[in-house]
Amino acid sequence: MSENEEKIKGGDEGGETPAKPIDQPTKPEKKKKKKKKKKQKSNVFTNILLVILIAAVGVLIYLLLTGDELSRFFNPDPIPRGVVGDGRGIVATADNVDEIADRLSNPVPDGHYVVSMNTGWEFERWDTPSQNAFVENNLDNVRTVYFDLILDETEELLYSSPFLPVGAELPEGSITLNKELSAGEYPATVTYHLVDDEYQNITHVSVAVLLKILG
Repeated sequence: MSENEEKIKGGDEGGETPAKPIDQPTKPEKKKKKKKKKKQKSNVFTNILLVILIAAVGVLIYLLLTGDELSRFFNPDPIPRGVVGDGRGIVATADNVDEIADRLSNPVPDGHYVVSMNTGWEFERWDTPSQNAFVENNLDNVRTVYFDLILDETEELLYSSPFLPVGAELPEGSITLNKELSAGEYPATVTYHLVDDEYQNITHVSVAVLLKILG
């Protein structure tokens, strides 16, 4: 018998003790570790979703509080606007001085708007200015405004005004449509936009009008 064979035999009979194998994780333990890792990943993903949801809610609240102002910041007005008159352009006379003084001392609350206009605008043709359209920024108001004329059926912009300071009136013959319309009547909407001192939108008010194209 060789020397190696003797050592192996001697180990079996109480000689050298064979080395124990390294413990390997059992299958249930492996499954537990995998589940733990999956749970940790799931928690991280849930936390990320929660942060995104909170941020989205915050943005929504901000948009609701600021109204049109934010949208005007990200979408600057593409239409260059002049300013009609110099504001409060009504001449005081012996007949109206008391009325004017009362209006100036009792303006409407900021953010509200007193509409002063007619609601039936006539045009000889679509490309000729209306001779009866009347729009004024009433003296009772406190904010400069401009307005957009929108065709109800298609929501197309037909006209956009210059800025109207308080007391200013849109000159006669100022409103000309920028879309061809055949003879007939067309429901439309005038939306007044109240602006601050830097001409940024604060809020808006809409009024229904009827456009009459005569020829």
